[in-house]
Amino acid sequence: MDIRVDNRLAGGEDKIRELAGLSGKALDEMWKDSWIAGGIGSSMNDLIKEIDMAAGELRYANDRIVVVAAGPLGHMIRAGLAPLQAPGKKEVLVFGETLSAEDHRALLEGAERKNLAMIAVSCGQEPVAQCAAYACLKNLIRDKYGPEKFSEHIVFILPEDIDEESYFGQESGEYPAKLRVLKADVHPAFAANTEAMLFPLMAAGADIRSYMDGFREMLASTWWDQDADRYSLYLAQHALSGGCEDVICWQRELHGLAQWVAAAHRAAGIDSRALFLPEDKEHLREGAFQTVVLVEQEKTDIMLPMFPGASAEGSMNEMVKEHARNAHEQGTLIAVEELNAHGLGQLACFLQLSCGISKWILGNRGLQAD
Repeated sequence: MDIRVDNRLAGGEDKIRELAGLSGKALDEMWKDSWIAGGIGSSMNDLIKEIDMAAGELRYANDRIVVVAAGPLGHMIRAGLAPLQAPGKKEVLVFGETLSAEDHRALLEGAERKNLAMIAVSCGQEPVAQCAAYACLKNLIRDKYGPEKFSEHIVFILPEDIDEESYFGQESGEYPAKLRVLKADVHPAFAANTEAMLFPLMAAGADIRSYMDGFREMLASTWWDQDADRYSLYLAQHALSGGCEDVICWQRELHGLAQWVAAAHRAAGIDSRALFLPEDKEHLREGAFQTVVLVEQEKTDIMLPMFPGASAEGSMNEMVKEHARNAHEQGTLIAVEELNAHGLGQLACFLQLSCGISKWILGNRGLQAD
């Protein structure tokens, strides 16, 4: 297993004893969801082949691809693009959560000089910033390529029963654009092995097969029957007691992932937010449950001269790990060996399953464990 979970600062076993049997009940219920069934079944292999062809066409025909997404979906896609976007491949970026005119100007000016495609992703009603991003990019694409070429540059990824109030749903029916359909039960916080995540990553040239191998290994692991669910129980118990959570990362490649975890936990009913240390250190909340996510072996390292606070080995990676562990006061530390496609697949699955367990417990707090 590429993931290591340290619950030593999360609390004693007595703290979660009354919840211990509920994780099994939660997993039994979650196994009915399409994101788990699809991740295990052979149908995913056929879907990946199909996505590979469609995303490959988009990738080869365009220099820049903008994914218009917001909320947990947007953060989730950023979480994958940061470590997995292949060097030298087409530029893929996520946009859709800003109403800053300067941000829009920079995006449109940069896109105007390149072959451009857009992937519009949504699971329901889109916030105004996401609608604004889509509308501006749609007009640019229409002006650049004309209505005849419109469908070659825009892809919609939407649920099969998209909300009638959805702007993207209305647009996908009105314009001759491509539509990729998600299962009706796909939730924005639980989409890390659905086309909402896989299509943008494959458009960026990511190794999705290795990612899915890691995801499936975590789904099938007996680790959940031993101690992997403890994090979910500690987090749920803290939330049931009225506590909040700070999701902490120290490495830039984890920033999107930390934001996704915090957004998913908020959707589950937990007062959660993402913090990037050390710059956000003063915003740590007293008494908050700390979920710390860490990469053990970063792709990039810098050898440092000696100075106060430096690692004895002179490595910036080692210094970050030391500071992350020493600054961790209470909660759970989750470490992935390497943030490659396989490791990210395991990590995304672990975090998604954990969130599902915590969400189920919070929604069924009246039940007693066996």
